[in-house]
Amino acid sequence: MIIFLLPCPRLGIFRFSKGSVLNKRKLSYSRHLSALQCKQNKRKALIYKSENNRDSRVKLGNVVSCNSTITGYCREGRLEDARHVFDRMPQRDVVSWTAMLAGYAQNGRLDEARTMFSNMPDRNVVSWNAMIKGCIQNGRIEEAFELFNKMPQRNMVSWTTMIVAFGNKGETEDARHLFDRMPERDLVSWNAMITAYVENGRMEDAQDLFDKMIERNVITWTAMVSGYCQIGRMKDARYLFDKMPERNVISWTAMIAGYAQNGHGDKALKLFLEMQRTPVKPNLCTLTSGVNACACLAILEHGYQDIHKMGG
Repeated sequence: MIIFLLPCPRLGIFRFSKGSVLNKRKLSYSRHLSALQCKQNKRKALIYKSENNRDSRVKLGNVVSCNSTITGYCREGRLEDARHVFDRMPQRDVVSWTAMLAGYAQNGRLDEARTMFSNMPDRNVVSWNAMIKGCIQNGRIEEAFELFNKMPQRNMVSWTTMIVAFGNKGETEDARHLFDRMPERDLVSWNAMITAYVENGRMEDAQDLFDKMIERNVITWTAMVSGYCQIGRMKDARYLFDKMPERNVISWTAMIAGYAQNGHGDKALKLFLEMQRTPVKPNLCTLTSGVNACACLAILEHGYQDIHKMGG
């Protein structure tokens, strides 16, 4: 019996026995191989894979492990290696095809992704979503929307992906049209629509949607605070900030940065110091906003000194 003891940050310490039960191997093998796709363990992963592939009895394991390998290669931009594995697979499932087309799309090779999508013997909603996302990532929004309209069935991800795409393009009316057509909505889709309004300066529409929400999370509140800061409505921003049931580092940073960017260095610094008395730890953006607040106060102080000198 061969025992593997391989370290990996994603796994801690992994102990695997080649003599384990076959049914357990089918799932555990692919999971462990996926975990070994970290840079410092590539060589061990390849050795592990080749050792286990000698056992031709693990048919399901081979398909799943090949899918994991394709995904790993695509994430690293090694598309030729991914395609080599794909082409050599004795059998493929919808996950294999989807992993390969997503890899092409994510690496800017959209035409090859589209060819892969067209040649798929079977597609599911994940395949359609991957192709739509690829089109969006490569700036082909119209093509993505055409695919969206052709989908035999859609899930929450399909709708929300298109809402985000239209919002990023500034087409908030199209985004809202899709949002209103959704057969059901979750918190992610609500936040996507609010963010689309916020990023395009339509705070009245964002506030109207915010008021209609039954459930909100820290992302919802922070988006609204940030939106009001962007258009200089600091009282509205602070009102919502004070009402937040919970705040994270992004919430604090949005409010502090809003004060600093709108010339309220004293309030920014005061809020920054207040944050120090909470369990939330500042990040680099928070610290930068604090520095900007100090710089703003220093400029004002120099200005007052110059005016005083001029007055004599």
